[in-house]
Amino acid sequence: MSDEIKAVDHELPKEPERAEIMIDRLKDMRLLISSHYQGLNKLDETNKITPALKQAKLAMIETRLWLGKLLGIFGNQYPYPESEKPNDIIHKMAEVSDTAFEIDPYDIKLIKELYKMYGDLAKIIFDEIVMLFAEGEKADLFAKFAYKSASYVRMWFGMRLAEIKEAENEVITDKVKAGVPVNNPDLKFPPSSDQD
Repeated sequence: MSDEIKAVDHELPKEPERAEIMIDRLKDMRLLISSHYQGLNKLDETNKITPALKQAKLAMIETRLWLGKLLGIFGNQYPYPESEKPNDIIHKMAEVSDTAFEIDPYDIKLIKELYKMYGDLAKIIFDEIVMLFAEGEKADLFAKFAYKSASYVRMWFGMRLAEIKEAENEVITDKVKAGVPVNNPDLKFPPSSDQD
């Protein structure tokens, strides 16, 4: 066990079953984030990712990292034991989803759901984890960084909604200039090439 983990043993919840529940919750959160991250990675590979979604992807990495640090606080065994010694072993990441969550960068409903989901995740981190620890303890800092990172993911999904709205307004403006009625219920975003 590393000195860092030993230094914070006093911060563990008094009931062992509560620590186990928190470990399971944190692992579930990391798996969910991993699935979303992989979905954004697929977009990135096809050059369909937007600036806001690139930033959301980066914030997801940070959220996963801080949640991983919290796993150690709750007594989860460190998944990369050889990493503290110089060697050639490079471990695969722990708690990685087997599937990538399909993310359509133009699906407003989906982006809104992700926006809400990361708001809820940030709230859970704050209500269930940040509130466990005294101000200034190492665990408190890890929890606050996880909360802040999850809040940033939410913020960037909100920015993606703004990007969609801005592009949608540009499409409507172009349609108005071309004499196409804008109250057309068939008007979709993004427009396909046959609608132009």
